[in-house]
Amino acid sequence: MHTQFMYLISSCVSDSIARCLGVKTVSQRSLDLTKEHPIHSCVVSDKTAVDACVKFLDDHHHLVQPACGASLAAVYHPDVLHNLQQQGKLPAHLDRVVVIVCGGSVVTVELLNKWKKEFGL
Repeated sequence: MHTQFMYLISSCVSDSIARCLGVKTVSQRSLDLTKEHPIHSCVVSDKTAVDACVKFLDDHHHLVQPACGASLAAVYHPDVLHNLQQQGKLPAHLDRVVVIVCGGSVVTVELLNKWKKEFGL
């Protein structure tokens, strides 16, 4: 995240299926945290997020929504972390990767299957 400009702005909300990731304006607290901790943004496709949801369900038998799948993509799609490393945003060697898994109350097996079909997974 570029910290040259540190004020809140409003933007259009994403048309991603990971709707809870899109907000018009971040909170002041979120903006303040960027001054205390390094924040590195990474965008993955809806297909990649859904694929990670499917793989997580297969591995752990828990449904999660695509917003969580976007985070899980770092584990299930090694190119995500590799790209961040290539850009110098992450160290070249990582001992551990931690992903906080949450969300899933709005996802059903039927909905996940619909997304799988939609994205050809």
